[in-house]
Amino acid sequence: MSGQDAVTHPVWRIYFPGTPRDHVAIFIQTETAMIGTLIQVRGAIERPSGMRHEKLDNYNLSESRSLRRKERLGNTKEDVGKFWDCAQSLPAPECQFGRDGPLPGEKRRCNEWQADYEKKLSQEGLVVDIQKNVQPLVAKYTEWY
Repeated sequence: MSGQDAVTHPVWRIYFPGTPRDHVAIFIQTETAMIGTLIQVRGAIERPSGMRHEKLDNYNLSESRSLRRKERLGNTKEDVGKFWDCAQSLPAPECQFGRDGPLPGEKRRCNEWQADYEKKLSQEGLVVDIQKNVQPLVAKYTEWY
């Protein structure tokens, strides 16, 4: 889809209710205002499997009962596959708990991963025409257990 004749697609940051913070994801609008590709990490940092990358094509936001809001990040002329490659280049948060409680090391959930992902999308030129009114996602891990 790259090139001068490529169609421009809006790129959104999507918020879903979560505890203790909202869950965030990237949505690349590929058809109507509510249909596109959703890219995120899912899972639980308390489970041995941790979190995993997830790509949902033909995702319909209008069918989501839990969509809280969306913020337009910018636009892209790039193929969704490049967004997926970029996502997979960033490790998903791993299990951070053992049977005796929290494990040592950096604490990360979906928000911290998303902040790194958005930064990389911008650095690699995958998201352009970045909206000036959208604040960068600043994720600070908070203890909640």
